[in-house]
Amino acid sequence: MREIDRRAIEEIGIPGMVLMENAGRAVCDWIVARHRERPIVVYCGGGNNGGDGFVIVRQLTEAGLWVIALSATEPERLRGDARTNKLILEKLGIDCVPITTDAEVDGALASLPRDACHVDALFGTGLTKPIRGHYARIVDAINRRNEPVVAVDVPSGVAADSGEILGSAVRAKATITFALPKLGLLLAPGCEHVGELIVADIGIPRLVVESTKLDNHWLREAESAAAVMPRETNTHKGSFGHVLIAAGSPGFSGAALLAGRGALAAGAGLVTVASEASCRARIEAMVPELLHATLFEVGATMRFERDLVQGKSAVVVGPGLGQSDAAREIVLDLLDGCEVPLVIDADGLNVLRHRLDRLAAAQGPVVLTPHPGEMGRLIGCSSAAVQAERYRVATELASTHGVIVVLKGNRTLIAAPDGRVSICTDGNPGMAVGGMGDVLAGVIGAGLGQYGGDPFEIVSRAVHLHALAGDRARERKGERSLLPSDVIADIAEVLRTWERA
Repeated sequence: MREIDRRAIEEIGIPGMVLMENAGRAVCDWIVARHRERPIVVYCGGGNNGGDGFVIVRQLTEAGLWVIALSATEPERLRGDARTNKLILEKLGIDCVPITTDAEVDGALASLPRDACHVDALFGTGLTKPIRGHYARIVDAINRRNEPVVAVDVPSGVAADSGEILGSAVRAKATITFALPKLGLLLAPGCEHVGELIVADIGIPRLVVESTKLDNHWLREAESAAAVMPRETNTHKGSFGHVLIAAGSPGFSGAALLAGRGALAAGAGLVTVASEASCRARIEAMVPELLHATLFEVGATMRFERDLVQGKSAVVVGPGLGQSDAAREIVLDLLDGCEVPLVIDADGLNVLRHRLDRLAAAQGPVVLTPHPGEMGRLIGCSSAAVQAERYRVATELASTHGVIVVLKGNRTLIAAPDGRVSICTDGNPGMAVGGMGDVLAGVIGAGLGQYGGDPFEIVSRAVHLHALAGDRARERKGERSLLPSDVIADIAEVLRTWERA
């Protein structure tokens, strides 16, 4: 975003003051539409974010609202467009109350009216170090008031590039960001401070955006829906892929069943569940639409029958597979001989611990779908360490081993070997239940099996489909009682909505 700003100003010639004016107008219009009857308190910092704040003060005042302007930076430290907009306020006779010391902060904030709307324009995308001193005092005071807060571009204290909390951070009810969302607004823990995220157009030409290399993509339903192609009338079950689900062992037949049902719900034409011998009859009795094969027998010394892969368009391996020697050999044999897209989940991922070098043998696209604990085991660290640097660990694993990584959890990340990353902000805490990942593995397998094109984009849409189905299921069942079977039922509803879009 910083590069896009620079190019718009320096190469295209759009003055920074124009972009700042447009940014202020976007925030002003949003506030006028929702908080016209409240006192508006605007906290202005010293950089461009503060300049946006000064513009907002002027425009809200012109709109007839009761505005209290607070300036947290000494006048002599203001530079560029921020200084110009502060001088404009002075010439218009609009006062800015200084809050540059602890005493000034305490005095000014103690006299503020109640039930105000607070506008955070202290720090924008340029913040790289923890908030300290009187700025931290302001942030803490804003958060204590428990009144609506609108953040300008980025909540102050959230690192725009990573979502890290730099010291302390404003908790906003809404964040109005400019031109494009920033990565830190979508990733935890920063996303917890954003509230409703509004992306405002401030007049940056489309040419500048489209000609700038953008590796990160925020998954939005309209785009996912647009990618779904209508089915031709002259088709048959073989037209929509044949997915092999290599899954299931004693005590874990449900995982194979959920993965198979997920693949069917997501539109696969044929799904074969190959499971351990004693599980097969149990699974066959549950879902008549599934085809079945015997994968291995517990305790038997046998290798995976590669003939099972023949004629399949995608393979999913791992859900409920177990930790036996036979299970390990199945995963490694698939890596050596599978030419179609291969999704490795659950127990399949555990096989790869200390064996990531075996990924190089794969002849087709490989998708790894770890939750944070599985990711930690794969790369040799704790799940807490994974959570602290989700973006880095996902992208490094993808690029180092040439695979697509789906790092599950709050704000699931889909990372491609070439550096692209999709961020899924849909989904909900009710989906944190056993079996939900098995359904996702089946949905991803179905997508890879029935669609041609870029595997990364197909996987991204599959993750998004699963998350949106979870949100629909929550509307029916709530979060505490949400089951994987509920999500499977709502996959059809999401797909029907997409087909009508």
